[in-house]
Amino acid sequence: MNPSLTSGGLSAVLTTPDLARRTPRPPDHAAEARALTELAKTLAEKPRALLQRLAELAMDLCGADSAGVSILEPAGDAFRWHAIAGAFAPHLGGTIARDASPCGVVLERDAALMFSYPERHFPYPVAIDPPIVESILVPFHAGGKPVGTVWVVAHAPGRRFDPEDARLLTSLSRFAAAGWKTVVALDAAEAGKAELERRVEKRTTEVRTSEEKYRTLFNSIDQGFCVIDVLFDERRPVDYRFVEVNAAFEGQTGLKDAVGRSIREMVPALEAYWFDMYGKVISTGQPARFVSEAKALGRWYDGYAFPIAGYVGVLFADVTERKRMEVRLQEQEALIREAAELAHVGGWSFDPVTLEGDWTAETARIHGLDAGATASVADGLKRFPEADRERIAAAVEAARTRGTPYDLELDFTAADGMKKRVRAICRPAMKDGRVARVRGSLQDVTERHLLEEKLRQSQKMDAFGQLAGGVAHDFNNMLQVINGYAVLLGEELAAGDPKAGLVAEIRTAAERSATLTRQLLAFARQQVVEPKVLDLCSAAGDMVGMLRRLIGEDVRLVTDLGSGAGSVLIDPGQLEQVLLNLAVNARDAMPHGGTLTIAARNEAVADPAAAKPMPYAVLSVTDTGLGMPPEVQARVFEPFFTTKEVGKGTGLGLATVYGIVQQAGGHVRVRSKEGAGSTFEVLLPRAADVRDAAAADVRKPTRGSETVLVVEDEAAVRGLVRLVLGKFGYTVLTADDATGAERVAAGHAGPIHLVLSDVVMPGAGGRAAVAGVSARHPEAKVVFMSGYTDDAVMRKGVTAADVPFLQKPFTPAELAAKVRQVLDGSR
Repeated sequence: MNPSLTSGGLSAVLTTPDLARRTPRPPDHAAEARALTELAKTLAEKPRALLQRLAELAMDLCGADSAGVSILEPAGDAFRWHAIAGAFAPHLGGTIARDASPCGVVLERDAALMFSYPERHFPYPVAIDPPIVESILVPFHAGGKPVGTVWVVAHAPGRRFDPEDARLLTSLSRFAAAGWKTVVALDAAEAGKAELERRVEKRTTEVRTSEEKYRTLFNSIDQGFCVIDVLFDERRPVDYRFVEVNAAFEGQTGLKDAVGRSIREMVPALEAYWFDMYGKVISTGQPARFVSEAKALGRWYDGYAFPIAGYVGVLFADVTERKRMEVRLQEQEALIREAAELAHVGGWSFDPVTLEGDWTAETARIHGLDAGATASVADGLKRFPEADRERIAAAVEAARTRGTPYDLELDFTAADGMKKRVRAICRPAMKDGRVARVRGSLQDVTERHLLEEKLRQSQKMDAFGQLAGGVAHDFNNMLQVINGYAVLLGEELAAGDPKAGLVAEIRTAAERSATLTRQLLAFARQQVVEPKVLDLCSAAGDMVGMLRRLIGEDVRLVTDLGSGAGSVLIDPGQLEQVLLNLAVNARDAMPHGGTLTIAARNEAVADPAAAKPMPYAVLSVTDTGLGMPPEVQARVFEPFFTTKEVGKGTGLGLATVYGIVQQAGGHVRVRSKEGAGSTFEVLLPRAADVRDAAAADVRKPTRGSETVLVVEDEAAVRGLVRLVLGKFGYTVLTADDATGAERVAAGHAGPIHLVLSDVVMPGAGGRAAVAGVSARHPEAKVVFMSGYTDDAVMRKGVTAADVPFLQKPFTPAELAAKVRQVLDGSR
């Protein structure tokens, strides 16, 4: 490092820490892959243009004003600019002292560094024009050590690099460094070959006139050289004998003491094509060049065979390492191709004037064509739907004539009729202000697009569920008041009072409204899970009205719901969701109308764990729709699997059915045939008769004399609960929020035996209200109540596993029974 550049001066320009603090932009892996592909293509077609192409790609990827590659000269005291793109291009081929630029610092530290206005502190030999506002330099390696730098420069004050630029630059440098070894090897080999040919020609002339000069030539070259006598069996060459070999022969072949011995004796497995080639040189008198593998020796040779005084002279070099590098390069190209296939990204390009172009195999595959199919701009545009064709055609025209890039995501129909979603990106290549080549990529994003559509549909359902939960809370509070007072009013009426019928109608309407709320929550998947013993036929029959509205007028609904199916243990809301999902699935399978049949029956099903068949209640849903092939039936319950068009289904309906039924201890069977409709059968274990279970629940609640604190923000509900508990003998204290509850608890001298609190209230919720009361009355037991769904209650820190819970709306009897149970120590 230049001793005149103090540590303070270096700190003033070395801004790598500032780079690390900058927020990187999102990585563009597709652009990176295209750049690496370009480098691989350049290495394969024009290897000596590798570094210049590297500079151009670095400038393009990083959005720099200049970019280049500087390689340390053999003397180690200066860098030579082997490649420059952008504003600094006039300096191509020039040199700069090692200590006169940041390149030396990067080489010394072997790390990517960023500099700002380096000419202020480095002794550049001439004024930098335009000035360097900011630059990133990364090491360029060869042979495992840094031998130069790859750099990008910003001349405009507004351009700032970020860590993604450093990462991209490092990626390009590493890839190009591997290829640079091949370029160096090729240069060395070709230079050596040319030099050898020149020296052989010169020395051969001298050999003809002087044996001494011949010997000097023979033993002075560092390539392998031998003179062989080809042996024929009649006219077919079958072996050859070494007449003379030079000093480098053994090192190039591994064969010792070869003079006077035949190759068959030394290497019996040598391939026959070596004999054929040398025999042809003798027979025709024409020299032969070769790059061939001697598998028996485990080596590749690049050589020249020529006739010499009845023999064959062979000048050759071991190029095994070069061939290995070529194989390694081919493997890298294969990796790039595989990456493109995995990412479904293909490349393409065409001439802006003739429109003649080419594309990669992956692009042809996306088009539904064979890899060798001819690329056609016109045919490619026809693959887009008419609504988008004018848009993409205009973008292509702007790219072809003005060099305007584009990035579009559009629908696409492949040649085989497959509907796809593709992302088309174009980055025209400019030269001298004109479009030299129109290049870009085409990516099949169908799978991602489908997942995004499913996610949007799922988010819609989540939003609907949240809305349904909020509506249910307010509605349940109102139903609580209506139903509660209706029950109390009915109890006050004498037997035979004509008003009793009116009260019964109010209760019936309230219960039906509660059922509608539960069905709404079932559809939104937000209901509270509480298994109950249900009569399967009655529960399914209650859904018929809603199902008729759901399936539409063009589908006829037929039911066979006798009373013989029996009772099952399942959450009512989940049973309704099962029936809703199956009905929606059946409706969608009948786009032109049909018949939907819902039936219930008993069936004895064999159970490996039981000695005899077990009784099941079977609920079947049959449609006369399109039916399903066997391969669809095999996957019909998989989450997110759907045969519907994009946006028409989430693929979760039947998966939800399967999960609910499995949780209830049951099974789902499906029978279907294409064109003959489908039948889904839900098998649920029989439970104790629902009438027996109902009879057990109607026992009259026990009265009490304890003190109960009711915390409820809804005044009507609070008044109802106070009235009900007062009728059962309890002393009732009330509060409308957590603060009020603490105030009442602090002012009450006697014990508070139980706190009955709403969960979700303005301000602090029920959990906070109970905590405040318990601080002063630790003897108080707790019951929570809520009109919200289970999800909302759990978010407030209350679950059925923690404390007793009452779901609104509840009857006065249910309220009194729950309070008595908790006070008596049961839940």
